[in-house]
Amino acid sequence: LTPATRDRVQSAVHEGVSSLQIFAPGFAVDCLETLHEINIEMRDLYHQQGGKSFGYIPALNSSSAHIHALADILLGLTILSPH
Repeated sequence: LTPATRDRVQSAVHEGVSSLQIFAPGFAVDCLETLHEINIEMRDLYHQQGGKSFGYIPALNSSSAHIHALADILLGLTILSPH
């Protein structure tokens, strides 16, 4: 998929973005690979390129809101399913 996260982080710095908040909306929960790549590698890259403030917004993980949303989706699918 494009653009690559690395490319976007670098271009953000070159575009003058001094404060970057980043999250991975494709993931319902944080995994070690995502945390390492996004929260560590991209943070380091951002600062190395001259960025000032970097924040990682965590996934919903096991929050009660997330669990309830998943349950609502599953219950809705069950009700709509003819089986």
